Amino acid sequence: MTTDSAKTHSHIMPTYAPQPISFVKGQGSWLYSKDNTAYLEALTGIADCGLGHCHPKVSEAICEQAQTLVHTSNLFRIDWQERAADVLCAAANMDSVFFANSGAEANEAALKMARLYGHRKDYKQPKVIVMEKSFHGRTLLTVSATANPKAREGFFTLDDDFIRVPFGDIQAIETALPQHEEGVAILLEPIQGDVGLNTAKNRFTYL
Repeated sequence: MTTDSAKTHSHIMPTYAPQPISFVKGQGSWLYSKDNTAYLEALTGIADCGLGHCHPKVSEAICEQAQTLVHTSNLFRIDWQERAADVLCAAANMDSVFFANSGAEANEAALKMARLYGHRKDYKQPKVIVMEKSFHGRTLLTVSATANPKAREGFFTLDDDFIRVPFGDIQAIETALPQHEEGVAILLEPIQGDVGLNTAKNRFTYL
């Protein structure tokens, strides 16, 4: 296995512990290091590259958009965004969607909406049920929902807003709900990935 020499010094803040290898290009399901060694990309960029690397249609669409318009912000109407929202709502049978920049931001928005719902119901402290061994992001609210001690240490502040139960234990969820009349949401991952690939023994569809 060929690896690149790790930098002794870096101006990158050490929020992660990267492997001592750098990739210079990708094609489909393969990544290539500087010496052109191929590696199977089994993580899909942590679920960001579901169509693989450098898919010709994706590359073409990015290039076309970059040559048309890069950014205007949500202070203005965005035709492409509205059309994408129409397609998503039709497929999911929902009324509206929120476009986010990351999973953490999407989870943060979902938690804020759940808490807002509770506030409008005059709940003094809306509660969200979350799972043990979970990972939901690195913002202050999502890191409080997260179970991983490494991600939480020094940051979590809102633990009282969450009820933590074992992953896949439907009875634990059902038992937790009546004890807290101010429950507003259940937040879970279909497959937990921060602790390995952890699948639930029971089917959550019974909820």
